[in-house]
Amino acid sequence: MERKKIIEEESEMTGAFVVFHNSWKGAAWKGDLQKKFDETMGKDNRILSTVKLQDNAADVLFQNAEVNRLFAGVLDAYDDLPYRPDTSFDFCWRAFEILMQMFGEHFGWQPREFAGKKFADVCSLINDYFPANSKMASTIDALNARCSLVGIRFMLQRLVDTDNLDETDDITEQKDTLIIGNQLKNVISRVKHAVGDDFYVDFCKKYYKQKDISEDPRNPKWINTDIAAERIFKASQVIKKFFITGFEFDLKTKAPEGVVISDRIYKYSTAKVMELIISGILYTSRCYRFHGDYFSPFKSNRSSLSHYYEYYYFLIYTYAMFWYLLYCYLDIEGIEKFFTLDAVNDCVDRCLKNLDKLPNE
Repeated sequence: MERKKIIEEESEMTGAFVVFHNSWKGAAWKGDLQKKFDETMGKDNRILSTVKLQDNAADVLFQNAEVNRLFAGVLDAYDDLPYRPDTSFDFCWRAFEILMQMFGEHFGWQPREFAGKKFADVCSLINDYFPANSKMASTIDALNARCSLVGIRFMLQRLVDTDNLDETDDITEQKDTLIIGNQLKNVISRVKHAVGDDFYVDFCKKYYKQKDISEDPRNPKWINTDIAAERIFKASQVIKKFFITGFEFDLKTKAPEGVVISDRIYKYSTAKVMELIISGILYTSRCYRFHGDYFSPFKSNRSSLSHYYEYYYFLIYTYAMFWYLLYCYLDIEGIEKFFTLDAVNDCVDRCLKNLDKLPNE
């Protein structure tokens, strides 16, 4: 009966899409989910709040073409709001990546430097640039604590190992698992870089089904082949709790088979947490939508307000890191500043207050 209802809903929605397509005159799609979003947010349905710029902003931007180009890229992120935070996130991410590349000489990056290292260097720079007891530190802690559970689960699903794929392998679909080719090898390598090989091995042993693909039993090579839905949920809750309560993982709890997975306790700095969120969770979403089987997150009968939470979280996190990193860049390059750190912190506080109206499930 449930399946019949789902099919009926999908058929009805498809018919509505056809009507929208044939009668389109420039307005954005506004279905039941978008109406529910408006009802939840109230009269002012804006979640993203902007950083207040100082009176000298126009002069500074006009005199610095590279910074002005970045600023214009961020402006693009505003155009698709409030109903498409996913595409707004893409625009903001693009500006953030361009800004990150501008630090290449500062960090001494080599051509084709591993992207995971770049993100790690940038996260360390942002974290180390300001006092640990500053308002910015507490703002970043608040950002980390609100990480999207949908986003975490999506990343965990994509950690099914692709190391056994050849360069010529096509995209492969397996039961309950998508292996989407060589691009997602980058996802796994970035997550490993953020958490370390030992933690990655212990964590995957605890939550994933695995198999040994080596030909030498004395030197096994374990890969993740699947992860059940209930285990994804448990694993995402563990990571979420880690983001909220402190940067310490204890994997000594027993697995369902009664085997102790690890006697190690893993501790991570704020910079490493930032790296896992940016280079792991956010990157996984962007990589998959650009190189995998893209689907529209807000045009499905299975879409929910939690998907709005997910992409608004990605947008807010990237937006905040862009302005923090830009502040570092202006300071290092000796360019006149046209906004304050307090303005960025206040902006993030407003964004998170708005975000809290949506469910994170």
